[in-house]
Amino acid sequence: MLRQSSVSDLINVRISREKAYIIITMRRYPRFVNRQLRDEYLSCMSPDWKLFESWLSAKRRYKSHNGAFGKVQFELRLDVNEEGLENLARISHMAKDREVYLVCQCQTGSQCHREFLLILARRLFKAKAEKPKNLYPTFEKRIPDFRKRIKKSQIVY
Repeated sequence: MLRQSSVSDLINVRISREKAYIIITMRRYPRFVNRQLRDEYLSCMSPDWKLFESWLSAKRRYKSHNGAFGKVQFELRLDVNEEGLENLARISHMAKDREVYLVCQCQTGSQCHREFLLILARRLFKAKAEKPKNLYPTFEKRIPDFRKRIKKSQIVY
């Protein structure tokens, strides 16, 4: 099953490579995370630099993690490029037989791009994936656009 978790869960060994496949999906690699704690690092499945910096700036300005999502129109602006979609297809297939965790700095329960990836994995690749903790109606309306891109690029899944 495809799941989400935080860097703090990884560091505090609430998730581990012994029991699951661990993928860090952050724009910037967390310097304090030993590479032996994870199986992969895929920045291609994270927000692009411009969106990430906009969100981070809004988070600092308004002192609200989730509030910053709305301020920067995260649901409208998040994109997953072809490389990211190819990896998501591969990971979705892998999650049929084992636990796979998408890890980011955001605490589980907060709005996070990991949840968008869970939605895409379930809707596009029929992955066994946990339900997101938050609702993203604007992003959900964009699923057909992602589906068209997959067909056009001939991503195999």
